[in-house]
Amino acid sequence: MNSGTPVVNCPAESACAPDVAPLPIGAVRSYDDLRRIVAEHCARLGMTRAELDVEAGIADGHAAKLLARRARKKLGFVTLGRVMAAVGLVLQVAIDPEAQASPSARRARTLRSHWRRQRGPAWGKRMAARRALALSAEQRSEIARKAAQARWSRPKEEAPTPDVGA
Repeated sequence: MNSGTPVVNCPAESACAPDVAPLPIGAVRSYDDLRRIVAEHCARLGMTRAELDVEAGIADGHAAKLLARRARKKLGFVTLGRVMAAVGLVLQVAIDPEAQASPSARRARTLRSHWRRQRGPAWGKRMAARRALALSAEQRSEIARKAAQARWSRPKEEAPTPDVGA
């Protein structure tokens, strides 16, 4: 059924044409990579941040906050499409051969457990602290009083006598 040509999923409102193949300019594996590639492409085009604001139809100074090295704003679902269209970029999704090579490494990265799922002394301390935050001062005082009475009412353990004759 498929004659070997790649299937391109282009919604009707998108600007991509099926007869023109997009030219790859970089690989994006993280949000920071995307910001960096868009900023570098703007620099290659000679487009200033102010020009990008006008072309994308976003607020004055917003592109500078989006594409700075230490960005103060993030590309959202509205601004991403506008910025990409203004600079003439399109996103393509592809299978990463490096990630496909080691599914165990990918699984280990995604299965990091949350601190609440880990049991142990650190978990107990955190849970006790969370519980204490919900209690009033009188309730905490009553709990401490009962704990002290329980400690002092316990019979003292007798110290073992050393064996002198052995």
